[in-house]
Amino acid sequence: HNYSGYLYKRSSDSNKWQLRWFTLYQNLLFYSEGEASAKPSGVIMLEGCYCERLITTNTNTKNKDTDKQFCFAITYRRENQRQYDLKAETETSCKNWID
Repeated sequence: HNYSGYLYKRSSDSNKWQLRWFTLYQNLLFYSEGEASAKPSGVIMLEGCYCERLITTNTNTKNKDTDKQFCFAITYRRENQRQYDLKAETETSCKNWID
């Protein structure tokens, strides 16, 4: 099914969270700088991967781990494949993306 919306994507080189527009189309997840962008910045092939929630164990809200509050990861079963860390803005949005 198709689904789209804003998610934060952790940059592979700087480890910073960047807001990107994501569109799920069949087994492809496209992302771009914004909803109006004509061309995607990248595409994630979802074949051979699994999606899992990144749970924080620390309940202290002052801790940096609140960064991971609505986070999930797209991980590939093959070794040496990049893991994508993504973060939604709400619990509902996070669940919708994972499902």
